[in-house]
Amino acid sequence: MSPTVRTSVRFWETDIYVGQSTAFQLTISMPGNIALSSLSFVSVSIYFSDDALTPLVIHHSNDTSDSDKKVRRVALGDVSRFLLDVDGPTEGGVGESPQAYLRWGSGVLIVFMGTLQLEVPGILKLTKVVLTVKQNSWLVELPIELNELQNYGDRALETSKWLTSVDPPQYVPVKRGDSTTATYVHDWWCSCKP
Repeated sequence: MSPTVRTSVRFWETDIYVGQSTAFQLTISMPGNIALSSLSFVSVSIYFSDDALTPLVIHHSNDTSDSDKKVRRVALGDVSRFLLDVDGPTEGGVGESPQAYLRWGSGVLIVFMGTLQLEVPGILKLTKVVLTVKQNSWLVELPIELNELQNYGDRALETSKWLTSVDPPQYVPVKRGDSTTATYVHDWWCSCKP
């Protein structure tokens, strides 16, 4: 499955102070000649480089309000509230898992957009996506390693763009170096001010 999947990951800001949010976009699409709309995807799980965080799980919803669009946006909001660390809920607490219409027709692009914040210094990446398909009583997981596919030949999406509108689709260029990771640092100078 993964040779047909195209992915792109972008953080809006790559150097962030601990406790501040940064926006991200994860784009998953299928080539124009492949339609997977008949597959019953039940969830998309997004994994992070911080092993202490649980994956973000987005469940399928039958809401087809924008299912006819070639570019669909899934607004996740602050995903920190859905994540757990080894000691329990992150600062934002635990909320209901987000939902989206998870059917990919031919040439359809789904952009998962959200914000994320860390309370400790570190480097954060989105490392893997697992698409889960239900076929009868079987659940089949289809893992996609993002770091392997990020910029790999014809499977990569244009990674220097940030989606700003879906109707019509509009993008702004991302003019930073590596915007596939976010680095959280302490603001020592500000914390010393009276």
